[in-house]
Amino acid sequence: MTEQTTQSRPIDVFGVGNAMVDILTFVEDDFIQEHTLNRGGMTLVDAEKQGGLLQNLEHHALELNSGGSAANTMIAL
Repeated sequence: MTEQTTQSRPIDVFGVGNAMVDILTFVEDDFIQEHTLNRGGMTLVDAEKQGGLLQNLEHHALELNSGGSAANTMIAL
């Protein structure tokens, strides 16, 4: 059996989407209220809001994961 390269295999699925990064951490409820966030939820923010949040999280352990619906779908398939 010969090894197939990506170029010789048919493409069954092709995903197009925006690259996103999920940033996860644990915070107190006060932090969530102070920054108008949703507990247990997701908040899409612009670069300015992200910068402000990250400054306030400088002493927290952060977990970064690739995200976005296209990327998540491709991984699931």
